[in-house]
Amino acid sequence: MIFLPASCDRCGEVGLIPGPECVDGRATCETCGGLAFALVGPAVPESDVLLFNELCWAIEQSSLAAADAAQLALALSDATTPGEGMELLDLAVTWFPSLSPLRPALAANLTRTRHAFSMVGLILAERSASRSAKRRIQGAPFAAER
Repeated sequence: MIFLPASCDRCGEVGLIPGPECVDGRATCETCGGLAFALVGPAVPESDVLLFNELCWAIEQSSLAAADAAQLALALSDATTPGEGMELLDLAVTWFPSLSPLRPALAANLTRTRHAFSMVGLILAERSASRSAKRRIQGAPFAAER
């Protein structure tokens, strides 16, 4: 099964919604029952749900400011190799020690590092977006990236 990254308008939770439950880019938030909107970004195969949840948890625990999250998301999206991405993450952990749980989660998944970094970028970007300017997609087909 494919899952779609989504953000809830009511509680602001970033999480995954099962693809079949998403209608016109919307679904019910499992956390609060509010309206969750699918985000523009990679779909997540079932095998990566645990990784996505670990990344969300680590980022949430970091208490990273919105501006810092936006800068880190941009830097990670510009990384051309997994090694470069890990170097950027190491630098970010130096600046923001609370991001340290991200490193083991990503290092343990080196075969899927590029996909994992795209998930981190998506989570960070959504965390940095204002509620009024959330990037959503409605009514478009989603394809999994692997």
